[in-house]
Amino acid sequence: MRFKIYQGALGLPGREAAASRNFARDREAARGAVLRFSRLLRVDADNADAWHALGAALVELGDRAGALAAFRNALRLDDTRTHSQLALGNLLFDSGQLDQALRCFAVVENGR
Repeated sequence: MRFKIYQGALGLPGREAAASRNFARDREAARGAVLRFSRLLRVDADNADAWHALGAALVELGDRAGALAAFRNALRLDDTRTHSQLALGNLLFDSGQLDQALRCFAVVENGR
């Protein structure tokens, strides 16, 4: 009996459906963000914040190559951006480029 109560409390089938809806909503939001930041960057290509935000949206969509390029552009414009350095390092680490990833993490750890 307790197992059924716990199973019902977890609501796994309902949560899976809600998670799928949230995932679809998040992907739509990421697609919209990519469009908005791409438009902004056509007008203001030197906007490091927009490059970082574009990279974050591209990560959500699974576009690792695009995200890597976006984070690198953000750092090219402002190499003090810790969050861009971390994001780049994480992507490099995930793609097996460990030496480059460790360099990014060392920059963050050492403050440059």
